[in-house]
Order: sequence, then C-alpha cells, then structure tokens
Amino acid sequence: MHGAYGYNQRLPEPPAAVLKRMRPAYTVIDNAVAGTAAIQREPSFVATPVTTRFVVLEHGINDGQLGYPYEAPLRSMVAHVQAAGRTPVITGLTRQPQPVRGRDFYDGMARQIADETGALFADWGSVGFSPDEMADVLHPGPIYSERLVARLVSLLDKAAPECVH
Repeated sequence: MHGAYGYNQRLPEPPAAVLKRMRPAYTVIDNAVAGTAAIQREPSFVATPVTTRFVVLEHGINDGQLGYPYEAPLRSMVAHVQAAGRTPVITGLTRQPQPVRGRDFYDGMARQIADETGALFADWGSVGFSPDEMADVLHPGPIYSERLVARLVSLLDKAAPECVH
C-alpha cells in the first residue's frame, strides 16, 4: 500500500492516494511503511489505536522472501483491528514476473487467516498484470497498482455501499 519500489522511490500516486481518488467519501489514513515484514510491523501496529472502519493489512512478499514468521503477526494485527470493533482487510499477495520465494504459501496463509477470522480478503493474486506494468522486478507500477486498488475498492463497495459516491 506504500507504493515503494527500487531504492527509496515511491509511485507518484501511491495506492492510498489512488483509493482516495476512486472513493472520495472514504477517510484514508496512509500508515503504510515500505519494505517491512509483518513480524517487524506488528509491535508498533498493535500499539496504535484503530480509528477507521476498515484497516488494510498488506504484508507477505517480504515475509516470504525472507522466510519470516507470518501467521502469528498477521493474526495479531487482525485481532487488534477486531478488538477495536473495526474490520480488517487482508489483501493477499501481488504477482511478479518471476517466481518469488514463499509467495504462494504466504498468499494461501493470508486467505486462510481471513477465512478463519472473518476478515475481508482482497484477492490481489488474481489481478492480472504484465511484466511491463512493474515498477521493478518485485513492485507494481502505476497501472498494476491502480488495478490492485480497484480490486480493494470493489470489496469495500460491497462492505460499505453507502460510501460508493
């Protein structure tokens, strides 16, 4: 959700800004941190009050590549959101032109956690892309990123139809 790529670069319109453009009625707070894994982000995340109706949790690629524990920190973040009476949204993992270590396993785990906890699941793995739509070998470029956000918006439209306009 940060829109980071390369070395400390960020898309001109990060995903959170695309979300706000697509749904101006949404209050979008961009707390995304580039380059983190769930286990790194979880301690500060669970110490932060949750104030929005939906909270998007987008982790897994870095976790899988590095072989980091993923299930426990993601479940902890989901539980934190739900304890605040809010709705967690797990994105699933994006695709890359070349196989990424752990990608499919961690994507399956994200889906399973969503199923078991009642979190919403935005299936980013099913969003099509072409290699020329990547910002680099790992990160979506603007066109692919916008389609990913559109998938998220579609899910949120179903969960909050009153915010469509």
